[in-house]
Amino acid sequence: MNVRPFRNINRKKTKVIKVGNIKVGGDNPISVQSMTNTLTTDTSATIQQINKIQEEGADLVRVSCPDEDSTKALKEITRNVQIPVIATVCFCYRVSRAKVAAFLRKQNPVVASQLSECDGAGTGCGWCRRLLEDMHATHKAGGDPGQDLNQEANEAARRTWRSERRSEPS
Repeated sequence: MNVRPFRNINRKKTKVIKVGNIKVGGDNPISVQSMTNTLTTDTSATIQQINKIQEEGADLVRVSCPDEDSTKALKEITRNVQIPVIATVCFCYRVSRAKVAAFLRKQNPVVASQLSECDGAGTGCGWCRRLLEDMHATHKAGGDPGQDLNQEANEAARRTWRSERRSEPS
C-alpha cells in the first residue's frame, strides 16, 4: 500500500537527451529548472543569481536573450557557472511589423493573442506583446496597423517594459 499515491508519477517512456552534464528523459530523475530575472547583459548579477539558483537545488537554469548584447554575454556567464545554462532566445525579430499588419488585414483576428499564429509573434520573451496588442486595437478601430514605427521609440518601449518587469514582485 502506498501512503501517498498522489505522489506517484506515471511517466511516458521518452528519449534521453543531455543538457550539459544533466540527462533528461527516459528513466532519469525529473530535473528542476529555474530562470533568471536579471538583465543578461549584467553578467555579474546574472552569474550571482545562477549560483544562488544552483545552491537552492536546480539542475538547469534559463536566461533570457532578447537581443544581441544578451547573447554575447552568454559566453562570460557560461564560463563562470557550473550549472547548464539554457538560452531563451526571442525570435520576434523575424516577424516584421509589415508581416503582422498583413496578417491583421487578411485574417482579422478576434483577439490579439491570435497574432501568435503569425509565425509565433509575441511568443518569445514577451516584450513585443504590448506592441502587438496596440496594433490589434488600431486594426479593430479601423486604423492602419502597419504605420511605421520609429526604431528608437520601439527600443525605448522595450527598455521600459523590461525595467517594469524587473521591478514587479515575484
